[in-house]
Parts: sequence; structure tokens; C-alpha cells
Amino acid sequence: MSFLAWPDAEGPENREDLLVAYKGAMWQETLVDLGTLVRGQLASCRRRKAVFSAFVEMAQNLQKQSAVREQFEQSNIGVGLIVVREIGNQIMVHTAFPIERKKAASLEKFCGRLASLDETGLRCLLRARRKNAARGHDPALGLICIARQANEPMEFVFQDGGDDRQLFSLTVRIKKGGST
Repeated sequence: MSFLAWPDAEGPENREDLLVAYKGAMWQETLVDLGTLVRGQLASCRRRKAVFSAFVEMAQNLQKQSAVREQFEQSNIGVGLIVVREIGNQIMVHTAFPIERKKAASLEKFCGRLASLDETGLRCLLRARRKNAARGHDPALGLICIARQANEPMEFVFQDGGDDRQLFSLTVRIKKGGST
């Protein structure tokens, strides 16, 4: 399977619920343009801020953490896939990108921890990590924020890439009408 193959069993032929799909380098300009598109698509969604926040965090993770990089002038940007879909009363935000195999085990453990926490646990973890992050950058903060936006535990999958990489796939689902 290609690292950037379509992540959904239904495939791209089921596009009526597709709000945004992008595959490629996540340049800052691209992120801004896609963000504007997401906001426009979600104008009637009561939780559009939560969806937008999750989208931006996930796009930035792709931008900064992808093991596949694209270089242009002085910039070195991550390559991957990001999809936003409307499924029933939920908005699904999905990202997939290759990561270095040596980072996969710790990321999988951390994602498992996040998926097991309730809102109170996520809030406490965020506070603790923010306190420690004052001394330096903590890339885990974005994942915690993503998990807090979701109404269900975030879904994550790691697939073997056959070399020194694994495909990291992350999905969050956010109810359009609120938290219940």
C-alpha cells in the first residue's frame, strides 16, 4: 500500500460527504487556504470552532512531523493527506502521513493514553504538559488539544511502510450539534 493511499475503505468514489481533501506538501499557504475552505464549508455547524481547531492542529502535525519532506528554497515541509468529511451528525477529520519507525512506538503509546482519558483527564494532562512546555516546545500539546475537541476517543493506526517508516493515521469525530 502506498503511504498516501486513500485511507477510507469506501474510497474516493463516495464524495458526497467530502468537505475537503488534500494530498501533498502542507505549505503554510496551503494550510491557510484549506482552513478558509473548511470554515466556509462549516458555516452552519455549531461546533465549527472545534472542527477548525482540530483541522489546524492535525495539518500542523502533518506539516512538522511527516517523514516525507518537500524542499523549496529555505523551507522543508511535511507531505501527507488530510480529509474532512460530514458523516451523519458528525464531522470527521482524518490525517495520514509517514513517520520515522523509531518514533512510532512512543507515539502509539501516547495516542493510546489520550484515547483512554476522559475530558477531565485530558484537561489535567494538558495543564501539566503546558507547565512543562514553558521550558521548551512540546509537540504533544497539539495531540492533546485534538483529543479534547473530539466527542469520541480519537482513532489511530500505524501501518508498516516496508522501510524505516510507518504510516500514521489519525481520525477524530466531532458532533455537529454539540457534545451530547
